[in-house]
Amino acid sequence: GRSGFALFKLPDGSRLELPLTALSEGDREAIRVALEVRPAAIGDATPMVRGPLGKSVALAVPAVIKGVEADAIWCRDASDAAIVYELYLAADTLSASERSAAQSRLAHWRKLAGEKRVRQGEEWVTPEQAAAARRESQAILEHGLQLLKLGNGKLAEAEIEKSSRRDPEDGRAPFILGLAYALNGGAGAAKAVEYFGEAARRDPDSPWAVSNLAVSELAAGKYGGLAARFRQALDIMPDAQVVADNLGFTVVNATASRSKLPERVVSDLNDLYREVVQVLKLKPVDSEGDRKQVYLTPYGAVCSSGSVAALSAALEPPSDWVAGGRSASGVVIADEHLLTLRDVVGDAAEIWVEDRAQPGRRLPATQVAS
Repeated sequence: GRSGFALFKLPDGSRLELPLTALSEGDREAIRVALEVRPAAIGDATPMVRGPLGKSVALAVPAVIKGVEADAIWCRDASDAAIVYELYLAADTLSASERSAAQSRLAHWRKLAGEKRVRQGEEWVTPEQAAAARRESQAILEHGLQLLKLGNGKLAEAEIEKSSRRDPEDGRAPFILGLAYALNGGAGAAKAVEYFGEAARRDPDSPWAVSNLAVSELAAGKYGGLAARFRQALDIMPDAQVVADNLGFTVVNATASRSKLPERVVSDLNDLYREVVQVLKLKPVDSEGDRKQVYLTPYGAVCSSGSVAALSAALEPPSDWVAGGRSASGVVIADEHLLTLRDVVGDAAEIWVEDRAQPGRRLPATQVAS
């Protein structure tokens, strides 16, 4: 729908937009031919995209602004969705139809932003409604965990599932379900991938969810994006040694047991492991001992037993746990000054910077601008 750009869908479902001038003449000609053969692709039909809950959703916009609206509905806050449109409208290459359609949607998102609406699943609710859902979800989750302590795993799973549905933006319930299936091993691996994937979707900054997702994808034989998943976990994990160990065990086991890992995947994992040891200076795995990957609790502790009692104990927060902590990467923009996402800092009482060049070195930081 935009004559100057091509939109590519990548294997992981994400999208990449490139100006046509960046492509070869042969590729540009192929695109022109495809549009001539299938003009309905940019017609007036209701555009469909993958929604925040992973399902196909219809967009209330013309196909010409399908991409920008898709980005808007994935935002967590209506004010961010409005910013998506403001940035889009800042371009001076838009056609009259594109600009008109985008201005109409900008007014819609600004109205929701004025009401401080936030996304809950696919719905846009008030802060009060979101808080009420979070409280109800927490109460149901606590009851489910109590049932788990009492040994009724089936009923506990049903309650935790109910908690997950009540607040589709809270990653705790799917994380717990993922851990339960992962620790049982065998046939539970596929369900673990499903639940950890959902937990990571809801909370993409959770290093524990992303690390567990990598290990469960390995166990389930989903190798396609394994190296990228391990790298993602390394990038956001406060103490990356556990990820380095999981990665090292994966490489060692693939070589020692002639596993079914494709050679290309083994090569990618080995390249990443070399970087972990030589560049990040993390410890290589020991040649002795139990060579297996480990899962992490919601608080970052290692959890290896699949019994109900052990799982229940693993879900208890440790005494030194800091509620509400989060981590993210930052960019050095000047001496002693870093730039990161506003939401990472939020209303944190303390801010620390981890020095990737010296693992374990933490420096106190202060917000100076926003």
